[in-house]
Amino acid sequence: MVLIGEAKERIAHELGILRIPIWRLPLRRRSSLPADLTKRGGTVLFSPACSSFDMFRDYEERAERYKALVRLLEETPC
Repeated sequence: MVLIGEAKERIAHELGILRIPIWRLPLRRRSSLPADLTKRGGTVLFSPACSSFDMFRDYEERAERYKALVRLLEETPC
């Protein structure tokens, strides 16, 4: 799980009991880490776990940014 945003530490703490790998990224860092962690043909799920007003104006801006990231991942050769 790759966490970003103001709540990343709290979410990591709450999910710690699941014993899954968790990576934390700074808000503004653009990273290929999610794609790097996924096997070819695998799935990268962009999902807000809570509000994201620290990053986006509203849900429409968040959706547009998510779509742009998906397009970038689709264009990136594995």
